[in-house]
Amino acid sequence: MKQQFRPLAALGLAAAILMPAYAQRAVPVKDFDVFVDLPSGFAFIKTPEAWRFIRKLDAEQLTRLHPSTLTALLEPEDETTAEAAKTDSKPAGVDFSTLAYLP
Repeated sequence: MKQQFRPLAALGLAAAILMPAYAQRAVPVKDFDVFVDLPSGFAFIKTPEAWRFIRKLDAEQLTRLHPSTLTALLEPEDETTAEAAKTDSKPAGVDFSTLAYLP
């Protein structure tokens, strides 16, 4: 029975090694915070239940946003994370030949 799970375990290990770890952290958000998506101009408010659409802001309103208005919900990436996301190479020091299924 354990023999049957070896290929699956090897595949899972390979996926864990090869999958990029680009997790970005979310900005802490409180109830009644306002978020404006700058490209679309859509404004939202965070209620205790969910995010609610308020309205579409025009270009003039977008220039006068209150300083506490959120314009991003993810923290900015640092340079190391951004560079890692650009590279598409295998991790250093990993012998991929050992990940093959051996009966």
